[in-house]
Amino acid sequence: MSVNSVPVESAGALSVGQGAPDLRREFVGNLLRRKAFIVGALILAFWIFCAIFGQSLTPHSPFSQNLLAVNQSPSGSHWFGTDQLGRDMFARVIAGSRDIMITAPLATLLGTIVGTAMTGATGPGILFSP
Repeated sequence: MSVNSVPVESAGALSVGQGAPDLRREFVGNLLRRKAFIVGALILAFWIFCAIFGQSLTPHSPFSQNLLAVNQSPSGSHWFGTDQLGRDMFARVIAGSRDIMITAPLATLLGTIVGTAMTGATGPGILFSP
């Protein structure tokens, strides 16, 4: 089949490999122009940074209790304040970010695998068949 006999809509499908780097460059350029993407990427980068270097960012342990500093409001020594047991909330949030960065991708992977197994390649799987 020659390109001349293919409809215009399908002609692009025959030459996919020819402009791939240009398409990728255009896609990345479009992403970088969107403010929502930039903000989301910065937030994600912040939490990844906190998950990796979190122990060195916090002066307090997330598990140590200080019953003299119960329910304090945010201050210079406790950026997010303290909880009912006097634990530093900023240290606890940073410590929790590491767990979330591990749990979220694993939950997504598990959901993808289970969903694919239930649905199957040709249609509804065994759980949804009549």
